Amino acid sequence: MRKTLFASTCLVALMATPAFAETTIGTATTAPVRTSTVKTGTPDDIKIAAAGSVTLTSGTAVTIDSNHKVVNDGTIQITNSDGATGISANASTVGGITNSATGKIIIDETYAPTDIDNDGDLDGPFAVGSNRVGIATQGAFTGNIVNSGAITVEGNDSAGIRLGGPLTGNFTNDGTISVLGDRALGVGLQDVTGNVRLAGTITATGLDATAARLSGNITGALVVQGNLTATGYRFTSPPADPSKLDADDLLNGGPALSIEGDVTGGIVLAVPPKDSSSTDNDEDKDGIEDAKEGSAVVRSFGSAPAMRIGAANRDVTIGPVAGTGTNFGVIVDGTILGNGLYTGKDATAVQIGGLGGNVTVAGGLAIGSSGNVTAISNGASATAIRIGAGATLPEIRNAGKIEASGGKDATAITTGILVEAGSNVGMIRNSGTIGAKAAGNDGTARGIVDLSGNVDLVENSGTISATGALATSGRNIAIDLSANGGGATVKQTAVASGVAAPAIVGDVRFGAGNDVFDIADGSVKGNSFFGAEQQQPRPLGRRDLRRQCDLRRRQRQHDAGGHVEIHRPCRFRRRHRYADHRRDVGLLGPSRQRPGPVGRGQRRHLRCRRRGDHFLARRHRQGRARRHPRRRQQRHRDPGHRQRQLRRRLETRTAPHQPRQCRGPAYRADRGHADRCEQPDDQFDAAALPLQGHADLERDPADRRCVAQECHRARPQPLRGQRLRRGDRRAGGRRGYRAGVPRHHRRRAVQEPARPDAARA
Repeated sequence: MRKTLFASTCLVALMATPAFAETTIGTATTAPVRTSTVKTGTPDDIKIAAAGSVTLTSGTAVTIDSNHKVVNDGTIQITNSDGATGISANASTVGGITNSATGKIIIDETYAPTDIDNDGDLDGPFAVGSNRVGIATQGAFTGNIVNSGAITVEGNDSAGIRLGGPLTGNFTNDGTISVLGDRALGVGLQDVTGNVRLAGTITATGLDATAARLSGNITGALVVQGNLTATGYRFTSPPADPSKLDADDLLNGGPALSIEGDVTGGIVLAVPPKDSSSTDNDEDKDGIEDAKEGSAVVRSFGSAPAMRIGAANRDVTIGPVAGTGTNFGVIVDGTILGNGLYTGKDATAVQIGGLGGNVTVAGGLAIGSSGNVTAISNGASATAIRIGAGATLPEIRNAGKIEASGGKDATAITTGILVEAGSNVGMIRNSGTIGAKAAGNDGTARGIVDLSGNVDLVENSGTISATGALATSGRNIAIDLSANGGGATVKQTAVASGVAAPAIVGDVRFGAGNDVFDIADGSVKGNSFFGAEQQQPRPLGRRDLRRQCDLRRRQRQHDAGGHVEIHRPCRFRRRHRYADHRRDVGLLGPSRQRPGPVGRGQRRHLRCRRRGDHFLARRHRQGRARRHPRRRQQRHRDPGHRQRQLRRRLETRTAPHQPRQCRGPAYRADRGHADRCEQPDDQFDAAALPLQGHADLERDPADRRCVAQECHRARPQPLRGQRLRRGDRRAGGRRGYRAGVPRHHRRRAVQEPARPDAARA
């Protein structure tokens, strides 16, 4: 954790408050108490001892109606009463409210949901009561509000702590707050002149439930160092059979942390500092012992973002965090998790802007080395960081982890950082990990996407990756700056010795401006596109084939020194062996003969040439060779020859029409094929080829050349079911060709052998 020193706000009004001896309640009390009359009709401070309690059936247990404070070390409880309040401060009062570590405030009800339909899960609403609050203010209040104990509230439209007006003082939660019911609110604050610290545990469960909503301005700093959770699900751990869950079990909650006002001193999601001194118990100088500090964990189970900054009806400004030297407005050293959890639920971890009002974050957003921003969706879309319309951040800097994991369907889009249209982010710097992973081939993975066109620089010294989608689909996009028409720069910087080399895994897309791709270190695995017209690779035509499919424009890999190394697909040989343009389909591809019927003579020609018998290979190629009788006898002596021959025929007839590509020396050696690849195997990335599929060959009578629509030639299609007469073969002058057809228009006719029953099935 970075060491941050926050200046506490001086409370002049508290200093002017006269000192009174407090009145202690040490026994069970069933009547409400007030600070104005607690001391035999006179005002005084109130302290409820650990053995004392205030238990009512309705109303408000403790009321601050004079300039005095209340400390609760015991128990305050009200059951089955709508509109009940544990501690309430009237407007314009001065004092303080403290619920200590042993204090308990319980505003609950006896209702409990049951399994009505006997399907194994509970049914019905979370709560039936309403408008219940643990600690409340009715207007402006001056004094510190501290909760170190436990606050439990059950009821719809209820809250653990709700301030109805501005607070002049510090707000601190180190205890536990649990609120159950629709539109539940753990902590709700208005304007605060002071610092706000959210530690301990705050949980809100129900429809549109929110753990902490800060709707006013904070003239100070906001520090989150606890566990904030919001969900509308009845179970945050899915049962063995989620299909049995009803609609009331899968309600959508609200954000765990919603910041809807200005924060002058910035926002920090903190963790305890590293213990570098055995004598200093408060190394970060925040006034709290380091051993008692927690780690920030902000979680949302459902489609709502875990942390949201912005409002619909006003502009929000986040100032820089003091004492850090970086002047970032939002610093995340803890964990932010958006988890859709159940099937079909989108997930978002952080959302800034996009609600209607503008959001300005001084310095930008920083993810520390211990920070973790994660979005997880089960079968739907997931976005780790979303910068919406109207948001302005000079920089997004990541030294930790920004990860998103989404679904496998075509509608599932997984994104690490999304900069939407109408927002303004100047640069993105990454020295940690930015990753997006789709769950299947049909999904889409995007590491960084700029739709605003305002991101001018992406600097990487860590890892940016987009994986999970089909490798040849073009949907694994590491960096997408195609909306920037004025020119953008992607720079991969050199790192120090002993540090893992930076890497970009996935496609990199630029816009139509003057773009720069500067690789000084590490590796880049994926396609690079410059200009809007190159976003999709075009099929290669006849002119490209004449140039032997030279794809030097495609960038394949970069070595550690920043040297750009270009890889290309293997070149095939367009050989016209004789006048009828018999296609050398046996030589297609880098490593093996293309599947399919290529003719008996052609197969024998290749087989003989691999054995080194060039004379017999030439005879087979010309169609004048006879099968050697000695070899025929050897085949008859081999009992497994017939079985292998049938197996090869079955595999040949059922093999899919796919181009063969380099698969390494082990693959070729295992199959005994010649190595015709013209590039090093350890540098060839077959999965990253820009061209997919294949196209059937077409006859171009004008120039007597074969025309392919793809880089790799496909096998010629046989004339199925046609059997040539012996006289036709003789008249044609070549075995297996039609008679009476001009030589340059002849097409090979191959008889389709009878297929076994297994192949037909």
